[in-house]
Amino acid sequence: MTPHETTPVQQLTAETAEIAVIGGGLGGVAAALAAAEAGRTVVLTCEQQVLGGQITTQLVPALDEHPHIEAPGGASASYQRLRRALRAEYGGADNPGGGWVSRLCFEPAAALRVLDALLAPHVAAGRLRIVTGVRPVRAVREDGRLTSVRLRDREGRELAVAAVLFCDATETGELLPLAGAPWAIGSEGRAAFGESLALPGGPHPHAVQSCTTGLLVEHRPGEDHTVPRPEGYERWRDAQPFTLEIAGWDGRAHRYRMFTEGPDGHPPFWTYRRLREGARFGTTDLALINWAGNDYADTSLVHEPERARAESRRLSLAFLHWLQTECPRDDGSGRGYPGLRPVADGHCAPGGLAAEPYVRESRRLAPAAPVRQQDLEPVPGAARAANRPDSGGLALYHMDLHARIGHPQSAYSPTAPFQVPLSALVADTPRNLLAAAKNLAATQAAAAAYRVHHGEWAVGEAAGTLAAQALARALDPAELLAERAELTHLQLALTRRGVPLAWLTDLDPADPLFAPAHLLAAAGGLGGARLERLTADPQEPADAQDRAALTAAADLLAPGAGRAADHLPPGAPWRDVVTALGTAVEHRTPGTRRERPAVLPDPPPTRRRPPLPPGLAGRLVVSCQALPGEPLHGPQYMAQMAVAAHSGGAAAVRINGPADIAAVRMAVPLPVIGLWKDGEDGPYITPTLEHALAVAEAGADVVALDGTGRPRPDGRTLAETIAALHARGIPVMADVATLEEGLAAAAAGADLVGTTLSGYTPDSPDQDGPDLALVRALAERLDVPVVAEGRITTPDEAAAALAAGAHTVVVGGAITRPAALTARFAAALAVPVPARTAPEDQS
Repeated sequence: MTPHETTPVQQLTAETAEIAVIGGGLGGVAAALAAAEAGRTVVLTCEQQVLGGQITTQLVPALDEHPHIEAPGGASASYQRLRRALRAEYGGADNPGGGWVSRLCFEPAAALRVLDALLAPHVAAGRLRIVTGVRPVRAVREDGRLTSVRLRDREGRELAVAAVLFCDATETGELLPLAGAPWAIGSEGRAAFGESLALPGGPHPHAVQSCTTGLLVEHRPGEDHTVPRPEGYERWRDAQPFTLEIAGWDGRAHRYRMFTEGPDGHPPFWTYRRLREGARFGTTDLALINWAGNDYADTSLVHEPERARAESRRLSLAFLHWLQTECPRDDGSGRGYPGLRPVADGHCAPGGLAAEPYVRESRRLAPAAPVRQQDLEPVPGAARAANRPDSGGLALYHMDLHARIGHPQSAYSPTAPFQVPLSALVADTPRNLLAAAKNLAATQAAAAAYRVHHGEWAVGEAAGTLAAQALARALDPAELLAERAELTHLQLALTRRGVPLAWLTDLDPADPLFAPAHLLAAAGGLGGARLERLTADPQEPADAQDRAALTAAADLLAPGAGRAADHLPPGAPWRDVVTALGTAVEHRTPGTRRERPAVLPDPPPTRRRPPLPPGLAGRLVVSCQALPGEPLHGPQYMAQMAVAAHSGGAAAVRINGPADIAAVRMAVPLPVIGLWKDGEDGPYITPTLEHALAVAEAGADVVALDGTGRPRPDGRTLAETIAALHARGIPVMADVATLEEGLAAAAAGADLVGTTLSGYTPDSPDQDGPDLALVRALAERLDVPVVAEGRITTPDEAAAALAAGAHTVVVGGAITRPAALTARFAAALAVPVPARTAPEDQS
């Protein structure tokens, strides 16, 4: 059985492993491979039917790499193994497609066979279990850790995956919001980190990079395979625009022709991303259309995924139609190449179109200090970017920002050879979650350099190795990185599997010098002239600057190790100094600690309150709700409303209904207070435990429910309902109308008490403005936070609520009900006013 012949989901209820890798793109494959090769049990899941992401279902099997990729140490041993296996599929041909964009272009079917072969031994050994066709929909947390992730297939069947450590390798970082990890999307804004590539001002979360749905085609002269003109063809043709000219990084327009050399000497458009060179293999050419013309930037895959997928497919068909009907012919004889024929490729390109768009930007971990544009830029007098002592791998690509939603101009900045910092893979919370793909902690600008094939592989391999090492050392990832000796042990493990930690392009992983040289170089051990070049030149002497840098690095890695080279004479070869110091460092690294059990045991019952989302004190929560029949009713609209609230500075959002909650959860990195309005009389805000659990399942961080004490439809008391939610780690906000109800709700265990229902029940006062008296009374009597909500229509009223003692303030209709706001203005203008005398009539 091959890895892709997985057991149907209906035959599974749960999977358990030491490490769960959620997402099956290149980062996910690299993470699973590294963890399995370290002897750990792994579950690897993938939303698509096959693994591979960029090189399979996203249809970019032309590797975006760098000039040193073929050099020793230009990429990890496992990535080089992938490249060799791809070439072996074509009898060892260096570039089977002959595409000029890459040194290695190939067909997605070849990539599938190679990935299967890489993973098959671990599947056969029982270390690796692969489940495809499932996406994450819910994450369960206990005491600051992920304990399981629930996934769902297209038929609605679900699978629970439990593990000790989790790697998010999804294409757009879907696990980050589900797990409650801080995340970012779009441009952080120039004000955040002073990056020239960032958009001016503050955050622009909607400004996500474009995606592209690739298209496989062959050319059959004399035949007509013209596709129907898609809806919106003329708009896209003129706006993109459709052309064989593209703007170059040098500021000039680069002109191309279809099958012949362009007027400026540029090679043909046809061979740009050609994946199969037909003449070389006795068949037809197979080319990939991935060009500026079918770069889709109308909306983002993160905020409106279904629309983005559908429209990017239509855009690619529109560009193909233009190539077939309007593209100027090379010989000047007319327009169009109707012989361009779409070619299907199984699960990767059904009908010729990529199964999924190429994802250029993912949600990203958002710590206080992410990797920035400045961290990757050239350093004067040095051959490399700024050194990262916690390096877990290498990458090199320019910061290439394609059009961003609402900002069509592309942006570019060069980089120097840079590293993958291990700290950029570790979530602040939950503490057992690692980024393993394009979702590492980097700004939009910096992440644009990591997103390419070898960069994503490097991130995934580092994450898988870190996860395996954390298990072996019985430490959480952040704990491991915080101890220098443990970090040294991890970096030794990385170098032993052929992962370069610093840019030294003349040391092969098989060379015994590879591990100590990279370990010392990452710790700052390069000095003098070796800082100015990428080669180690190990036989050349180590001068005084070299020895000083190497000695300091050895002492950083293992105190006292720096003395190990004192016996070597001045002018000793660099190789000898590194060998002596590296041996001393390795001898001083700690032994293996007690291993954790394969899966954490269930935590003991606890009566402690589950933690509330941070950052709510003194801040605004925006209620984004629209009821059936209202113009903005629907998950897609509420998700966009939440994005607008986030852009305006909201600390959290309050959302009604599981569908809207799920959509908002994936659209904004804000805590969600969720509820479910059902009915009109009695308790209608999340009236039963079943409603509350559905709200939590959809992704709410806090469940809001009726806390008035009125009989609940399911017969449970308020205290019983809250206890059941607390048992699952879910905080509760009780919506009340009176002081007595607030006191009772707090006594029943509510974590937040809100004034939401004041004025809407027979026992509460009917008033036009917010019930500040109730806010004040609750704040004086309760030891849980009070939420001011209800009829707050101005900033002054919100400030007054805080002054009255509210912990946080919820504002809804005054911000998010445009129909009601319009009606207020219209009604005011409908009131008769005295007629004014026209100026020309005044005497």
